[in-house]
Amino acid sequence: MKRPSQNDQILELLSGGKWVGHHRLYEIGCVAHSRIAELRSRGHEIEQRRVTVDGRPVWEYRLVAPLRDPSARPIFPYPCAKTTEQLKLDAA
Repeated sequence: MKRPSQNDQILELLSGGKWVGHHRLYEIGCVAHSRIAELRSRGHEIEQRRVTVDGRPVWEYRLVAPLRDPSARPIFPYPCAKTTEQLKLDAA
């Protein structure tokens, strides 16, 4: 049986709608902010907040909506990402 991807594991953790600390995401062996950014770019609506636990800052995440309509607008992995056409224009 194939092991679930990190993204699938994160979605499973966040699927209950409860806040999950970044340390819990690190336990599955991922860089939390990178995977969250990737899931958002694929259309998942994920909220984040910073809280203090035992005097230390902790980032928490929760899944608000499983998947927005990805055809509603172009989605890129990062806000600064360029399309292939833009890259060709830059190279010219």
